[in-house]
Amino acid sequence: MIDFFRQKFSIDLPGPLPEPGGSFFTPARQALIGWLLLLFAAMTNTHYLFNQLWQDELYTLDQFVLVPLRTTLQDYHVPNNHIVFNFVANVYCRLIGVTELPTLLEQPVLIRLLPYACTLCTVWVFYKGCCRSIGPFFALVATACLVTSIQLYTFGAQVRGYPLQMLLVTIQLMSLLAYKRSPRGWIRPVIIVLTGALLLINLPSSLFYTASLLILQAVVILGGRRPWRQLLSLQNNEWRIWICLLAGFILFCLYFLLLIGRAQVENDPYFYHARHPLSLLLKQPFIVFRDLLDWRYYLLLPLVLSLFLVGSGRSRQTYSLFLAGLFLLPFGLFMLYPPEIVPRTWSALLPVFALLIAHACVPVFPWLYRRWPAFITLLALTVLLSLYCLNRKLEKDNGRRVVTLELRDQYHLAGYHPRSLLDTVIAVSQRNNAAIRLCKIGDEGLKYYLRYWPVDSIAHANQGARATVLIANTHDCYLDSTLHKHYTLLDSGDNAANYYKWYLVEPPR
Repeated sequence: MIDFFRQKFSIDLPGPLPEPGGSFFTPARQALIGWLLLLFAAMTNTHYLFNQLWQDELYTLDQFVLVPLRTTLQDYHVPNNHIVFNFVANVYCRLIGVTELPTLLEQPVLIRLLPYACTLCTVWVFYKGCCRSIGPFFALVATACLVTSIQLYTFGAQVRGYPLQMLLVTIQLMSLLAYKRSPRGWIRPVIIVLTGALLLINLPSSLFYTASLLILQAVVILGGRRPWRQLLSLQNNEWRIWICLLAGFILFCLYFLLLIGRAQVENDPYFYHARHPLSLLLKQPFIVFRDLLDWRYYLLLPLVLSLFLVGSGRSRQTYSLFLAGLFLLPFGLFMLYPPEIVPRTWSALLPVFALLIAHACVPVFPWLYRRWPAFITLLALTVLLSLYCLNRKLEKDNGRRVVTLELRDQYHLAGYHPRSLLDTVIAVSQRNNAAIRLCKIGDEGLKYYLRYWPVDSIAHANQGARATVLIANTHDCYLDSTLHKHYTLLDSGDNAANYYKWYLVEPPR
């Protein structure tokens, strides 16, 4: 039984795979395929590149980016401060001469180019790293799975730390793969240490991912031959990797203790145990897997076939338990000490997910080597259709007053136009000599736009007018409030698909 297990499974990351069918993937073709995959990601990611900034992005820019660098590095009064990304964004804004929020309200693309660049770097590093450490055909399949994941686009241009987090995870994973294959030099160990520290400083919720890496790497050491001799030998490659991972964690701890301070950490609810139903904790890995898979349900087939072939003894391929553990173990550790559940934080697992799917596809479907253009076309059409349907769904959600902020569905991706709304409201108010009144708006970001649009002055000038323009959000619909009992609706434009809505009303005569 143990021999069968050793033959079919590897406790380490996947190593180089044989290339089926000859040497089609010459260096020139490898480069061409990489550029084509990058071009697809670049073009598709422009879909959200010009979106108007929403609440979390605006709060981040106002509190942690357009501020002194010291504030960015040391202020952690809320976990919105994705420190590493905000530091890079702070420096970037200084370099391009942006010092005030109104500039970014008018031209959000200026700041969105930064996470957009992080996303494209993720694709390129992932592809090149897989080519060098596993093989070009595997790299093609894995990168195709990566660039056809909807999260690469829904988070790809978001002014938050998630795109940089994907990049840091990818760099660390590719460095691990490369160093395991060729344990020479000091650059890769340094990269493993630095990326390990930076991804934790950027998003401390990655602690579950880092702890999983440490545990799995310890299993690799203990599961090898003569493990105790390996533990005593600092020259052992696997032992050095574990030390590098631990060093990254220690640097993170030192940063938070020395620069952030215990007081700020203690005020953060995300560092503390929260009560969740056991059923929710058990469902979480399946929900995340479903969201990452999205509409590509046909990718379940190689996973099922892999399990069948291994169980029946027909497969000669050795499967990496390290990848499966790296995807599943963070959820197990999360169950032991669950903080607040923020589904978006699991987006960092996307590179691991792509490796896991490719590791199942390549040995099960050798015909993919000759039919890969059709396979990639299917993946591309699926994600494009999924993006289109996601936009339509979010617009319908605005009409049904449903607000989502999950790993896949995020309300601000479609129908979120606060700047355009205020321009329309001002025009309607001036045309009808109407006052302006805000219904209960909440903190969804409109207040940042209200600082710089002349809504207050117009509302004050027209405060005695009979007509009124009401501004409401999806939660506070005019027709569902008591306002319709006291006012007559004159006009509301095309409000159904928008998050923010306006209504021109007047008291009944």
